[in-house]
Amino acid sequence: MIIYIIIFLISAFFTYIAEKFLNNKNKKLFYIFALISIIVPAILAGLRANSVGTDIKVYILDDFKIAQKFNFTSFFNYSSREPAFLMIVYFCAKILNNFQFLLFFLQLIIDIFVFMSCYNNRKNAPMWLTYIAFLCIFYNKGLNIVRQTLALSIVLFAQVFIKEKKFIKYLITIIFACAFHITAIFALILYPINLLVSSKSKSIYKFLIILVTVSFFVFYTQILSAFVSMGLLKARYLYYIGSEKATFELTTSLFKFFIVFLLLIYRGKILKNDEFNNYLIYTLILDLVLWHLGTFYNYSQRLSFYLGYNVVYLIPQLSKNPQKKSRLLSYFIILVLLIGYSSIYYGVLKCDQTVPYKIFSIY
Repeated sequence: MIIYIIIFLISAFFTYIAEKFLNNKNKKLFYIFALISIIVPAILAGLRANSVGTDIKVYILDDFKIAQKFNFTSFFNYSSREPAFLMIVYFCAKILNNFQFLLFFLQLIIDIFVFMSCYNNRKNAPMWLTYIAFLCIFYNKGLNIVRQTLALSIVLFAQVFIKEKKFIKYLITIIFACAFHITAIFALILYPINLLVSSKSKSIYKFLIILVTVSFFVFYTQILSAFVSMGLLKARYLYYIGSEKATFELTTSLFKFFIVFLLLIYRGKILKNDEFNNYLIYTLILDLVLWHLGTFYNYSQRLSFYLGYNVVYLIPQLSKNPQKKSRLLSYFIILVLLIGYSSIYYGVLKCDQTVPYKIFSIY
């Protein structure tokens, strides 16, 4: 787990330097250090062995080998994966002929969208703290559920279009996310949730938020089944409405409860930073509900990620303080919390099978 923590801290450091140059209006050096902070985690992902992250052996390596043998049309017809993902696999298999480059490029795309999200959030929190929040909480999971993490990073970036109430741009971005993982269609409900939260009809919007989210959740199986029946999706997507229950994990449950508890305590302070944070807090409360429903429905936890990713926008805002000493202390406490969670969840409990880290073998 040490190698991950070191990489996270290095990336956060280069992000800190990049933001300093940005504040000094030196865009050239900002882009250079931003690129370094983006590439460093991608290199770690690209150098990993096939045993790091369960999805590699489940389908990624197989898709790569099939792409090496088939032509473009045959490969797309053979595989049931989403088109954007398949295009990247095919490019790396045919042009680069290197599986490690595939792992590198997939993580690079994730890092780019996350970094742009940090940039969008820079007025509310330091970019480096937002970036390391993502790395500690979600990086290792992304080494496992690669396709969905690609979609999640795009949806995270798309929150700026919700904030600016630019529905067409948000819709186009979600469609793009669906090209990596179809579950991103669930993120469409986030736009009306924000409209309800920001509505002046405060007496009813809480009820409507719950109604809209639960309704989408209740009818998710029918929606997915209908798409499969119409031939818009392949039958493999029925997996997401299977009867298998997700595993309950106490560490994540406590972490989610603790973060929501802190955000509710400091809600007034956080809303002074940005009224949009009210919507973000509601998404984390809904994430808490859907994640625990995963003990009854296997797809619930998968969908909850599209709500829970917003935690990377909010946790860093807990550090905002006009006094430098208090602010530095807040940075330290947040880092201990993030690194502690990552070390326990991925390091001790071995969730997502990314620890121990192993470098690929050329033999």
